[in-house]
Amino acid sequence: MTRIIELVVDFKLNQEIIGRKPKYVEMCIWRLRRWQAFMEAEFEIQDVEQVEAIHMKKYIQYEHVVMT
Repeated sequence: MTRIIELVVDFKLNQEIIGRKPKYVEMCIWRLRRWQAFMEAEFEIQDVEQVEAIHMKKYIQYEHVVMT
């Protein structure tokens, strides 16, 4: 199983290698870690293979409520 945090770290490294601006990478990582924390807190999900469409829908609903 692939843990979400491992993919976040891989994503960060990849973005730095291809030369993305540090502020852009920082914002992406902040958003991904926020999503990761939500998955762990709400659904006790740490592995990417466990994420289903319903989990993404719930996160989008959560973000909509938090942002308004």
